[in-house]
This record gives sequence, structure tokens and C-alpha cells, in this order.
Amino acid sequence: LSHHKRKTKKSSGSPFQNNGEEGDFQQDAIDEAKLLSAFDSNKDGVLDMAELHALSEQLTNQIQYNNSLIAKVHELEEENFSYQQELHSQRDLIKSSTKKYDDATEESAEVKRKLKVTQGIADNLSKQLRDSRLENDLLKRDSESSIQATYSAKATIENLTKELNSTKKLLAESEKSKNRA
Repeated sequence: LSHHKRKTKKSSGSPFQNNGEEGDFQQDAIDEAKLLSAFDSNKDGVLDMAELHALSEQLTNQIQYNNSLIAKVHELEEENFSYQQELHSQRDLIKSSTKKYDDATEESAEVKRKLKVTQGIADNLSKQLRDSRLENDLLKRDSESSIQATYSAKATIENLTKELNSTKKLLAESEKSKNRA
């Protein structure tokens, strides 16, 4: 195995793990001496098949663990993206609701203004109707008085006509009596 360094800082412990240190999980590349020391169980300086098998198992376990971490990170990223989309949708909904509320408020103000104008017109029409009824009542009384006055004048004219005719007869008779005498 070749020795590739990603950091200059050496770590103690397993050649495959970060050992709980903060920071980059890509510590030194595989340290051959630590690898040999960790897996050369009979300390002969050579890894035999059983020791390679143990190394292979640990590498497989580490790869599976890394893959599960990558899957979890991917799952969390998708969940985060989903939350961001939901947040964006909720913001859009809030904007839409706020606009609808503002529109409804404006419409309500316009309806109130129109109602006030309509109420003013209704009040004017009501006053005009009362005034018209009063005027109509006055005209009706005047008309009834005029009819009464007309009947009274007609009766007076008839009486005067009768008196005139009666006076004419008396005058004619008086003229006749004068002429005879």
C-alpha cells in the first residue's frame, strides 16, 4: 500500500478511523506501519490470509458504514430540500393570502363607501318622498277646499240666478202695473 498524505498531522489509533477528532474525516492516508501493527496478529511482519481476511472485513464494514453515512447525508439533504420547498410554498401561500386579504380590505372599503353614498341617496329620496306626501296632502286639501268652494259658488250662483229671475219678474210686474196705472 502506498502512503499518500492529505494532512500533515498524524493521528494515533486505527489506520481507518478519525478517532473522534474534529475536522476533516480524511486523515492521513493508510499508514502501512499502523496497518501492519493492527492486523499482523502473529507479529511476523507479514499479513497472511487470515490477517488479510480480518483487514478485508474491517474495510468492508468501514465501507458499509461510510455508505450508510452517505445515504443518511443524502436522505437529510433530500429532507432539507423538501423542507425548503415546503417553506417556499408556505411563503407563497402567505403572500397570496396577504394579497387576498389586502384586496378584500380594499373591496370592503369600496363597498362601505358605496353603501354610504347609497344611504345618502336613500335618505335624500326619503326626505323628498316625505316632502312630496306633505305637498300632496296640501294639494289634496286645497283641491277639496276648491271643490267645496266651487259647490258653494255654484249654489250661490243658482241662488243669485233665482233671485235675479225673481227680481226681474217683480220688476216686470211693477213695470206692467205702472203702465196700467
